[in-house]
Amino acid sequence: MKKVKTNKLPWTKAPPKKAKNQAFYNGTKWRNTSKEYRGRVLTCEVCSAKGKIRAVLQQGQRVGVLDHIITIENGGSQYDERNHIAMCSYRLGSCHDKKRALESRGLFIPFKLNGAGEKIPQDREFIINLLNGD
Repeated sequence: MKKVKTNKLPWTKAPPKKAKNQAFYNGTKWRNTSKEYRGRVLTCEVCSAKGKIRAVLQQGQRVGVLDHIITIENGGSQYDERNHIAMCSYRLGSCHDKKRALESRGLFIPFKLNGAGEKIPQDREFIINLLNGD
């Protein structure tokens, strides 16, 4: 059997893994929801609780994310605003990076169910205080 030659160089990185919910996050409804929320909440909600001002939208450009407090993979509500939080994500060690690191270690966020039976956080302040070290 012939060996197939590829153009891939040994020092190049593998392509990034696709998110499980990529179709959802690329969908028009989520993009509009995210843009509208970040248009109202202009700063990182975690940083703001500490008295720091870090924008999530600058000159109409996204510099932060609208994150699900309880991830969709864990049954979190996709569109209930009580499960959304605006976070800075444009620098190393951002609030979003900290939350993702905690999630990878099994972060449990106490939840309740909304009227549609979807998970929403019992207390939004829980995640804000956790990320701020309180």
